[in-house]
Amino acid sequence: MEHCSVLAAERGEPMIGTSFAQRGLMLVEQPGAWGRQGLADSDLDHDVAAALQHRADVADLRLLAIRRPDRTAPVRRSWAVRPPGSSTTYWGEHADDTDLLDLPLDDAIASVGEPAEGPTYLVCTHSKRDACCAVFARPLAAALDRLRPGQVWGCSHTGGHRFAPVVVAVPAGSPGAAMYGRVDVGALTRVVEATEAGRVLPELLRGPTGHPAHVQAALAHAYAGHPVPGDWRVLDVRETGPDGWRITLAGPSSYDLEVVAETRAEPMASCGKPEPSDQTHYRVLSSAPR
Repeated sequence: MEHCSVLAAERGEPMIGTSFAQRGLMLVEQPGAWGRQGLADSDLDHDVAAALQHRADVADLRLLAIRRPDRTAPVRRSWAVRPPGSSTTYWGEHADDTDLLDLPLDDAIASVGEPAEGPTYLVCTHSKRDACCAVFARPLAAALDRLRPGQVWGCSHTGGHRFAPVVVAVPAGSPGAAMYGRVDVGALTRVVEATEAGRVLPELLRGPTGHPAHVQAALAHAYAGHPVPGDWRVLDVRETGPDGWRITLAGPSSYDLEVVAETRAEPMASCGKPEPSDQTHYRVLSSAPR
């Protein structure tokens, strides 16, 4: 069997604009098995999982199941919340699933959680969602954990398994996160060094989290020249047509960028869905200084 991520890489399918749009994160440790629906299809109490998903949606957080790369099962499990727009990820522990329902999902989380001292690295290892996340991502998570022990977690579905292995680098001290695709072991040191320095790696970037796909494309274009996300701001986004936008960015220089969405049939969207499906790709048509 040919894997979807291998085929996507061979045909050069663009990755830009495929990060998730939620502006924050909620992570819940669940060391047992995950079904296709991740946290909702795990040993976590199902009513709690449904309530957490609703709360996360309202708070604009991406809810993910996490577990250590070696899948150890602690007595008290970890949780983390990174509120929308925050530069800090707050961590804590819970013994009972219902304890999670009392967690504040905004800046008040600082009153009950401990701030992370360094970046957090999430590697999508959700094998029940796609085989690529087992075959390619699990060895990568183990290698990254050796590089930064204690800062690495396997996580549930982040989207875009045809770009596996996928790493979400969550910095400490600056908002947002960077989602990378097609990461191999040889690139891990560069991912870590860039994250710790407040930079991104444009060549592996799927997009910065917390923005719609067309804005991700514009920011990725800007990062190619100056890869420091904290130095860029989105000033304006205007539709120029059903599949086009004019986006104004301010940073070391200010730019107006024309971005278009192009849809085409890709032959294999995922290992679980080997039939062709329409996929939307985003491209910067022009970039003009202001």
